[in-house]
Amino acid sequence: MIFLFLPLALFSQYYDIGEDPGNIKWLKIETGRFKVIFPESYGDEGQLLARKLELAYEELKGDFNYLDFNIPVVVHSYSTRTNGTVVWAPKRIELYPSPGEHDMPVDPVEQLAIHELTHVFQVSSMKKGISKVGRTLLGEHYTGLISGMLPKWYLEGHAVFNETLYGGYGRGNSAAFQKSLKAIAAEKGGIYKYDKLINGSYKDFVPSYYHTGYQVVTTAFLEYGGDIWNNVMDFTARYPFTVTPVYFSLKKNTGYSRKGLYEFTFDTLGKLWTMDLELSDTKEYEPIVKVSEREYQSYYSPVIVGQDHIVALKTSMSNSIRLVSINMADSTEKVIHIPGDIYPYEISASKDRIVWVEKVPDPRWGNRDFSIVKIMDFSTGRVKRLTSKTRYMSVAISPDGKRIAAVNNSVDNKNSVDILDAETGALLISYPTKDNMFLENPDWSFDSDKITFISLTDAGEGIVTLTLTESDGWKVIKAGGRADIQTAFVRNDTLFYVGSVSGVENGYMEGPNGKTVQLTDSRFGAIDLYANGNRLIFSDYTAMGNKVCLVDLASTPNYYPTKSGHFLIDNFEPRGGLVSESDPIQYEVKPYNKALSIFNFHSFLPLYVDLDEVTSDYSSVKPGATLFSQNLLSTVISSVGLEYSDRKFKIHSKMEFKGKYPVLRARVDYGGQNTIMGRGRTSLQYSDLEPSLNFTGTISVPLLFKSGRFYRQLVPYFWSSYTNSYIDDGDNISKGYTQLGSRLYLYNYSSLSYRDIYPKFGQFVDVLYSFFPFDSEYFGDVLTLRSAVYLPGGIAGSGIRLRYEMELQNAKLFNMYNRTRPPRGYLGGYYDRVKYFSVDYTLPLCYPDFNIDGILYLKRIRGSIFYDYAMVGSIDKTSSLGTLKWDHINSKGVELMADFHIFRIPYEISAGPRVIWLKQSELPIVEAAFSINIYGEKIGRGRMP
Repeated sequence: MIFLFLPLALFSQYYDIGEDPGNIKWLKIETGRFKVIFPESYGDEGQLLARKLELAYEELKGDFNYLDFNIPVVVHSYSTRTNGTVVWAPKRIELYPSPGEHDMPVDPVEQLAIHELTHVFQVSSMKKGISKVGRTLLGEHYTGLISGMLPKWYLEGHAVFNETLYGGYGRGNSAAFQKSLKAIAAEKGGIYKYDKLINGSYKDFVPSYYHTGYQVVTTAFLEYGGDIWNNVMDFTARYPFTVTPVYFSLKKNTGYSRKGLYEFTFDTLGKLWTMDLELSDTKEYEPIVKVSEREYQSYYSPVIVGQDHIVALKTSMSNSIRLVSINMADSTEKVIHIPGDIYPYEISASKDRIVWVEKVPDPRWGNRDFSIVKIMDFSTGRVKRLTSKTRYMSVAISPDGKRIAAVNNSVDNKNSVDILDAETGALLISYPTKDNMFLENPDWSFDSDKITFISLTDAGEGIVTLTLTESDGWKVIKAGGRADIQTAFVRNDTLFYVGSVSGVENGYMEGPNGKTVQLTDSRFGAIDLYANGNRLIFSDYTAMGNKVCLVDLASTPNYYPTKSGHFLIDNFEPRGGLVSESDPIQYEVKPYNKALSIFNFHSFLPLYVDLDEVTSDYSSVKPGATLFSQNLLSTVISSVGLEYSDRKFKIHSKMEFKGKYPVLRARVDYGGQNTIMGRGRTSLQYSDLEPSLNFTGTISVPLLFKSGRFYRQLVPYFWSSYTNSYIDDGDNISKGYTQLGSRLYLYNYSSLSYRDIYPKFGQFVDVLYSFFPFDSEYFGDVLTLRSAVYLPGGIAGSGIRLRYEMELQNAKLFNMYNRTRPPRGYLGGYYDRVKYFSVDYTLPLCYPDFNIDGILYLKRIRGSIFYDYAMVGSIDKTSSLGTLKWDHINSKGVELMADFHIFRIPYEISAGPRVIWLKQSELPIVEAAFSINIYGEKIGRGRMP
């Protein structure tokens, strides 16, 4: 177990999140504790961020026992994401400060500063006792590895607690944040078991460890005081060799194990939440369309299109997000479009037009993306892309369908409202926002004269309007405050909005006289309010997801309840947010020199590990030593290693440069036993050979495209390699040969749902060509084609994979090992001609969620059947005719795979038997198929619903 998972845990520390555009000029601010590195275009926002980090440090330092650290902070302002992460090999904070996806009534930069700085304190607290020695000897990855012994639910739960307590408002105050747990507790007979919480499920929707971890961490603070988690971190740092130090520390200080503390938390909260429901006069609304009783499905942003259709976004565990139309006359539903990456889940409609924004990546730079506007004609189903390379965070179409209001956020954090032509996407006029407030959820008045927005300022969330016909048309309708507002619009001087003052998200109506009445009385939350005449449409939350419901405005309740809901954070005195000094400090801003920061050696390992091989070949871990370097912008990654094997030393070095459009890689391996390729007639002894030397250099341009639901990548690739191996042609001995090659790699596949095993649709093509320019008398050129097609399998989660491969070698004396795969059950070879075809059909068999506490958690069992066929041809090189002889080989078989976790280790394992029949007259071959997913959700997989 140690040798199986330790390399994976180490590998997960070396986190490369992508690169920023290569032409960016970078600046830096050094405060003493933080080295803030940010694009020049981010401007004065860099100063503000540096001050907020220092303020966050002053607020948090009293809660932790380890305060001495200095950490870089890299700002990625060219992305439209709102996110942050703390990485420890090399150590740094990566921040994405855009407010685009933010839905809390606080400054997103403040929330990120507090949240991510909590992680820095947590990981820094590992520098004690034996862990301090380990950090000194092995570098930063040791600290990151030991901090990995702290459960994810604790790490994120504590960070959510701090962002809520110190930020003035956070997810701990949010009714939306805890509603999924409340619904499960009330409607499913109690919260899920601990192993299901931490490992997830393919059967049921499981709230993330952010949601559950916050409740457990806060409960422990309430029950056992402020040092409970400091004790856990201290014990983990000093006694990591106990394997489960968190268990021992919690048991000593609380009497509970991790699982026991979790069960105590949700037993208590479940009773409180159930009592709330029993005492409240809430309603269970009847959905417009019949909902699934077996699969979690959610509808978002329902709007009326035409006279009798509701269009909404729908998510589920079996399908990626879809645009669906619901016929109100007969409650039938059909899919009208499968969009790309929509988030937040919002659409706007008028007449027969529907608009939304989609996120698309920059083709080359992983840390730059765009948010573009798309429009659909409901009557024809035609979808058109209106903008390109824009940063529009949310949009709304005018009642006449001619104009679109788009909220724009620039890379230097300047906010405006752009009015676009709905036919062409052309910019008609732009309105800078007042005091640079950020806006969300635009909505037009009936006369197209006024637009209502949710505003976000330092004071919190409010509601404002922009009157287009006035020179200064901004007006505050509801002042900013620490209350979450989800939807807002004005109809005939009456304000409608979704708020959570009652402890549950509900719809409210505020008339011109200032009187406020409640429109919905949902059990767990009503969002996405939409008014059409006397009809009120909204999404009502249940344990099985959001359901589209409709009520008559005349039948809605007319009271305004007081706050309830049992928010644990209410038991703590709030700190009020990060309050700046009246005379804020101005830090010196200096240029950040990328050329002088190429190398950043951060970790050492007393083993030789090739990170490119360890995840697929665990035997690649050898005695020796490895030194790792990665610069802070993640544009130069390098390592040097010393390997000892076969009683010989070998030196390995490699470097990857990704700072410009082409990616350059170089690798040199020296030492170890050399080889002799040939006919074995030489008298040369192996002891006489020079040590092995191999060099490989590559240049590639990885390009990633997103078109609707399809991910597309195109990678042209060129390489050169040299080895000093010996060649014996029977008459002479020569040393060394050079190979040049090119490759074109491309794929196109649809977004995967959470349950998908294969993409529902996809194509993959990989073409390789190589030759030997200086050794053509020995080797020929090689052309290889590998391809695959993915198709739906007819059952949810199932899929078909068709593969075709071929290879053509024009060898003179020596063949190269075939790049094509052999049929399963056979070994590869050195054939001159190969044609390979295979078909796989795979489907999920069941989602058992079977659990043996702390030992095994079985999430899914899936089966596959396959058939492989190959034609392999060899040319008789001793014959002047060059006769080609073909052989036909095939295999067929079945696989029975289980997806599971063991010992609560976070990496999902897939393992099971593969039974292969080569010939009907022979007994089958039984193999063990095995893989570990260290990346979590697969690339391109949709968000959890």
